[in-house]
Parts: sequence; structure tokens; C-alpha cells
Amino acid sequence: MKLVRLSKSALGIAALVGIAVSLSAHSQELYVPYSDINVEQIEVDNQHPSLFFTLDDLPAIRERSEALPWLKDTREQVKLKADAYMQISPTPYPLVNQFNGFGTAGRGLQNYVGTLGFASYLFNEPKYLEKAKELLLAVVMQTEPDNRSHWRAHLQVSDATQGMVLGYDFVYPILSKDERQLVKDEIYKFAKELTHHKSAWGMEAPGVLSCNHNTVHYGALGLATLALWNDDIAEKKEWMQRAIGRVDGYLASFIDADGYGTEGHHYYAYGLGGSSVFAWALARSNGPDLMAKNERIALAGDQVLWKLLPFEGRMLALNDNDEIPSDVAGMSGTLIYQKPNQLWAWLESVYQSGEKHLLAGFGRTTYTTPFLFMWGDEPLAPVHPKDSDTPLGKHFESGRVFLRSSWEGEGAAHFSMTSGIDFHRGHDHQDENSVTFFAYGEGFLIDPQYMPEQSEAHTTLKIQGAEQIKGGDGYIAKYREDEFGALVQGQAEHAYDFTKAYVGYADRKSYFVRGPVPYLVMRDDAQVEHDRAGEYVGRYITYPGNAIEKDGKSIIIKGQRGKASAKLMVFSNGIQVSVEEDDLKNQTFVRRRKALPYLDFLRRASVTVNEVNPKFLSILIPFTDAQPLPSVKVTFDEKADIYTARLSFETHTDVLQFNQFDGILTRSGAEE
Repeated sequence: MKLVRLSKSALGIAALVGIAVSLSAHSQELYVPYSDINVEQIEVDNQHPSLFFTLDDLPAIRERSEALPWLKDTREQVKLKADAYMQISPTPYPLVNQFNGFGTAGRGLQNYVGTLGFASYLFNEPKYLEKAKELLLAVVMQTEPDNRSHWRAHLQVSDATQGMVLGYDFVYPILSKDERQLVKDEIYKFAKELTHHKSAWGMEAPGVLSCNHNTVHYGALGLATLALWNDDIAEKKEWMQRAIGRVDGYLASFIDADGYGTEGHHYYAYGLGGSSVFAWALARSNGPDLMAKNERIALAGDQVLWKLLPFEGRMLALNDNDEIPSDVAGMSGTLIYQKPNQLWAWLESVYQSGEKHLLAGFGRTTYTTPFLFMWGDEPLAPVHPKDSDTPLGKHFESGRVFLRSSWEGEGAAHFSMTSGIDFHRGHDHQDENSVTFFAYGEGFLIDPQYMPEQSEAHTTLKIQGAEQIKGGDGYIAKYREDEFGALVQGQAEHAYDFTKAYVGYADRKSYFVRGPVPYLVMRDDAQVEHDRAGEYVGRYITYPGNAIEKDGKSIIIKGQRGKASAKLMVFSNGIQVSVEEDDLKNQTFVRRRKALPYLDFLRRASVTVNEVNPKFLSILIPFTDAQPLPSVKVTFDEKADIYTARLSFETHTDVLQFNQFDGILTRSGAEE
């Protein structure tokens, strides 16, 4: 069987399988029935390894593994991981060890048998394959797919199923006939476990199809079915139809028209881990090529590019994400469709964060490292964005805007604003109209990472007692670039809890100024559907390691890396109001049924006013010893409803004017 190089030049699969998918980011159409998918043409080789590569493919895989520096590093990390996994004892097999926890036991299995098996072929080292066999059989003999003390819930069953198929395919040559049957019997039990329970993951709705749970679940079922394809299994055609339909539905709906996966850079990669491995094996088995059919996955890695922060390889942590690199699987579309800027960003995050070992995967993520040596027609070299005229701003259709001052240097400024829809609500934080701002090697306004999801943990407004609700939506009403920076307007009135207050208007206009001194100015307008005064609270979220000091009515945020500080001043209806640090010492929030202290994740400053219709203007200016603060003068024309902010730097003067609908900056030379 020839090594498949998935590319956009592949066959027109829609005609082959009779699928007509028209799911867009906001489509509410149901997916096509499974019965419309033809699986008769699927042919699975009786020899193994064959699902992912054959022995004849190994010379090409080995050659590619040494084709470029980053691939050589990946090869080296595979061997280091394989040597570490040689130390895992099979008696008893540890569902929890130093490499993974209970909730990732299935992904651990993928990594242990996958890494050891693949390393054996890559380095022609039999001891690794023998160890993979030992661990695979230990799992078969010591665990049961329907035992929730072994494999907790459907995701762990799905992960373990994928691990079993990886192990079966890799280890097959050194299994006896009886051992092969034992493993296949276990794979069948895993497949039955993935099908005999009724589940929301069986629905055809876009909100289900677009979730990582859907494709991890059914991609694993598809892999199990391929492993059993040549056996007399009554359910195999039904299983395969369902797997193809569900994985195809995910690939058609998990990203918006611009490629943004709204579950974030960790979960979209997990979803691709569940779909790309199955899609690869399916295409090699004469089935439909789902990765070629859904060409828009070429854009998915743009999230990694735009969320890469200017220092330490950090990734911006919007929604249920931490500031760590994306999983290997997130690069499937990048390599298949040859996107060198995306690859640069991913490698930058891996190397600069000091996490080079992630090239070979790790026990808590889906195992897809072998495909780094197989995805795409040719080995892909990273290309720096500055060498390919990459713009400095990106607006994703689903409601995220990312802006930079430069693609070079850790002191570059980075800004984001989120106000939009999440296709699946499970990983939706209450953060509509929230912003982040980084400059001079420090983070001044941040997203607090995975755990704190409440709007009180984001740079948002509390409006007359109303906080945002989970599942609430906003939208980007305006995005405009100019010679000085960019204006982003978000509207979030539909994000708030209407049982607390009838919020009729919640508008934020953010003007990100790129330089020569980067800074941020925001105007917030909010109104409820009555004319009585009420309490409005504006929050500003920063790193827990940053320091906050009072400076009159303003505050100074001192960056934890010692690179720079920033001054935050806030006005309401033209009057400067006092910014205060909130006392979070005894404040907790609940996530996953646990009460967690806020101070582990963030520090928060806020302003509070009691007005009918406040008009906040917030100005955040970073500075260093070499770049002092400008003088700032703010006026408010109540009749015309116009804020004017005049910032006088040593080299130039900026004048920003904000009304309720727009913001405009003009610049002049230095004042005498």
C-alpha cells in the first residue's frame, strides 16, 4: 500500500461518497443521514502495519525525519520519549503515572504504545516494539472498556480505543495468532462501548458536530471498525457510516469561515487528533479523503499564528486554554496544505516556551507525532511572518480580533478583543467585549487561562448587578485599520443576564495604537431599559504576579518580568474616577465543582460609578525607563457626546476623539 500524501489535489470525494455538506459557521441545517454514505469501496490490508504506513513506506518516513532541523529535533524527542516509556511497568499497568492523570489515561495509552511502536520502526530498534507489545497486552488483560474505574466516561473510552488500534497496527508483526485475536476482541468491546449507549454525541445538530467530543468519539469508532473490517462483524457498515458522517461533520463545522476554532487552540487540536488519525487511515483504505474534502482546515492553524504572544512562546489563553503550545494534531491542516507561517508560530511557541519535548507529544494529549513525517506532499519549512508580508491584524468571522505592532521582538505589542459566538458552549467563557494587551515584554491586561470563566474574571463591565451568562453572545460591529493602529467595536448586550437587568446596550470601542509608543484607549457605553441610576463596574484583569500601585486616581501595573509598567486611568462622563485594586484575598470561584482562589489566577482592578448611562473612557499606556509616560488631557463634550484624549509624547502628539459610534486618531509632531 502506497504512502498517502494527503493534499488538496486529492479526488473529489463528495461525488465518491455522496455527501453534500453545507454547514457554515452559523448554519442550523442538519447533517446528511449516515445511510447516504457509501462504504462499500473500503478495503483494509490484512497485513500490518498498514493502517498508517507500511514497511515499504519507512524509507520515505526516515528520510523526511532528517530533512529539516525541526524534523530532526522531533526525531530526537521521539527517541527520548521512547526511552522514558521503556520504564513503565506493566504489572500492574498504571492508568495514572508521572506522564498522565486519570482523565487522560486513554491518551496516555496512545502515547506509550504509539511512541514505542513508531520508534521501533523509525530507529529499527526491536526493544521498543517488544515493550509496546507488553503494555498493549497488559491493558487487554487488566482493564475493561465498560469499567469506569478504568476508562472514565466516553472521552477516555474513545482515547483508549484509538490507542488500542495504534498498538494493534504497530505491534501486529510480533503478536501470535492468539494474541492478535485477544487484541481484536478487546477492540470490538471498545467499539461496542462507543455505540450501545444513547448519547448527545449521536445527534446531527451543528452544536454537537462542531465539538471535539463528537470527533474524538466517532473517529475512535471509525478506527476500531477499520481494525475489524475484514472480520465478520455485523455492525461494521453502520459503524463506519456513522464514523465518516460524524468526523466529516466536525471538519465541516468546527471552524468559522476564517478558520478560527472557537473551542480554542487546545481543544481544536484535540478534535483534530480524533479526526485526522481516522481520516488518514480511512483514505489509505480506499475510503473518502475527509481532510482533502474539507479544505478549510488549511486555515485552522491561523489561530496559533495570531494567538502567539511576543515573548516566552506563550499562547494567548482565550476561553478554556492555558498559555502553553497547541498539540501536534493542530498542525495537520498546516502540513497537509503547506502553511509555513502557521508552522513558524507553532514551532516558536514550542521552542521559546522551553517545551521542545512536545514535538513528540506527551501523555495528556492525542498521539499524532508520526504524522509530522507524513502529512503533506513535501517537508515544510517554517517561514517568519515578516518574510511573507503577513499583515498585523486579523478579524475572525466568529468574533475575535488580534492585532500586533510588529512580528519581531519580544517588546512588540499584542492586543485582542473577543465578542462573538462559540459553536459549542462547553468551552465558552463569559468574556464578551473582553480585551487583552501586551507590550514591552509584559502582559498588562490578560485572559486568566482555563479555570476562571466568569465575566468577573475578565476585562468586562458589570451592569446594574448583571453579569454575563454562559452561552451569551456578542459580535464585532466594526473593525478598521488605519495608519496608526486599528479600531475594534464590540457589542455584548445579548451576553448579560436579563433576570438581573434589562441590558439594552453594551458597546465597547477599543483603539489599539501600534506606536512609536503602543497603547490602548477604550470607550464603553452601557444602558439598561429604564432611566434610573444604577451601579456600573468596569474590571481590568492582570497577571497574579504583576504588582498594582496607586498613582492618584490612576494605578500603575508593574510587569512581573521587570521589563515595563503601564498606567491605567479611567474617566466616566468626562470626570476621572478612581481605579482601585479589588481585595480578592478571600474570594473564590467554582469550576468543575471545586472552589478555587482567584489570586492563583489573576489580580483585578476596577472602577465603580452610580449613574444612569455611564460613558467610560479607559487609557492604558505602557512605559519603561527609556520611554517615559506622556502627558494626558481628557475632555468630554456632553452635548456632542464626544470624548477627546490628547496624549503628548516626547516625539509626537496623538489626539483621539470618540463618540458613541466611532473613534478617530490624528497625530502631529512634537510640541515645543
